Amino acid sequence: MTQIERVTTTDFREFVKGSVFTAVFTKKDGSVRTMNARLGVAKFVKGTAPEVTAKRNATLEAQNMVGVFEMPKMEYRTLNLETLIELRANGETLVVAEEGK
Repeated sequence: MTQIERVTTTDFREFVKGSVFTAVFTKKDGSVRTMNARLGVAKFVKGTAPEVTAKRNATLEAQNMVGVFEMPKMEYRTLNLETLIELRANGETLVVAEEGK
């Protein structure tokens, strides 16, 4: 188990490495949620222009968010890395330290 102060989009992608992962995070309403998801899924995407995709990805990265595909719900979600509590992938666990601890 590794502990980190803050997870950036680069840290997230390097830790996950394209595999299925489990993210535990705090939702906007304050409740804690667990999600099984993966990156890089293009199924169900319809005709998005490359410039639109690039702009969306740049906006998400600037806000420290990442677009993921949630399984088994088979839906796209946006994961805010500022609210991430724990991340599990490839048999490893990454825990985000709480402020003040």
